Amino acid sequence: TVVVTSSRVTWDIKGTVMFFVTSYTKEIKAIARQMFTALTDLENVGIVHMNIKAENIIIQDEFEPFKVKLTGFGEAGKTSKLSQMAIPKNCGYGAPEIFLQCQLDEKVAIWSVGMTLAFIFLGHPLYPTCCDYEKYLDQGQCTDHFFTPDSDWSLQTPEDLNSLRCLLFEVDAEENYYDDFEEVIAFIDLLEKMIALNPEDRLSPAEALNHRFVREDFSPTTKEENPT
Repeated sequence: TVVVTSSRVTWDIKGTVMFFVTSYTKEIKAIARQMFTALTDLENVGIVHMNIKAENIIIQDEFEPFKVKLTGFGEAGKTSKLSQMAIPKNCGYGAPEIFLQCQLDEKVAIWSVGMTLAFIFLGHPLYPTCCDYEKYLDQGQCTDHFFTPDSDWSLQTPEDLNSLRCLLFEVDAEENYYDDFEEVIAFIDLLEKMIALNPEDRLSPAEALNHRFVREDFSPTTKEENPT
């Protein structure tokens, strides 16, 4: 189920994932599973959440079972009417098609969840940013992370971008503990498929729920019991 919160409701919460940074994949997996479930429910009723970011995911219970709530539904809208909405341009979380003013669909939400999961894991945005109000390419301090200046700004090619795998493994090993190397590789694979530049190449929420990072148990005891 999708939980919609408002300023009139007081939750017994522990904070937002903005201040919850962890490389423990078990907790990241729990957040991912709940976000994918929420997006699937929204997609089934034709709604897209256009403002998913770390500040809008609230931790309700940090113990077993780890529970979060998706908030910020003031920026949600019907998929069929996104072209009529004033879309928030969240640097660091917003999909490229938002900034390029292309046709929008539910795939913008899966991009934002991917960026949020990367933020939780890394402790900083995957694409460093300063401010949500930098809307114009020729003025934006984040522009060179996404675009290459020629006579006009052009979108960077994959060769211009650092490998996502390299970026994730820049995390200081002394400050972060990987539950399982294979599980981290699966997590990176999931992220890569969530933030494909072409929206048509991104996973749907239902497909993300079925990804091996979310679906499989990588715990050592499970491997001992199932060596194959």
